[in-house]
Amino acid sequence: MRTLSAKQQHEIEVCLIHLLAAASLLDASATLEKDYFSQATLSFLYSWMVKSDLDSSAFAIFAVSLRRFQFKFVDVSLEQSFISRSLDNDTGNEEAPMNPDFDDGSEL
Repeated sequence: MRTLSAKQQHEIEVCLIHLLAAASLLDASATLEKDYFSQATLSFLYSWMVKSDLDSSAFAIFAVSLRRFQFKFVDVSLEQSFISRSLDNDTGNEEAPMNPDFDDGSEL
């Protein structure tokens, strides 16, 4: 495997930040349904999202998806971490992440 330079790593992180900011509930759900996604992967993603100081809406799509579809590989504490982080930042719509009926406009 090729090692990435610091510049390449930064560019990939910036790209991922933009992708997560534009992601929908459908995107998060489809990603979590993949066989290669595990508790460890989701935990790493959560930590990276926190470190990258992503907007609460990025946490909200995962919080709603985890709550709505109850993926068996996810520990409830990690689900609660996404929910908590989605409420930590002021989005102007604090009810949406906690409401399992919240719909971001995407069809599932």
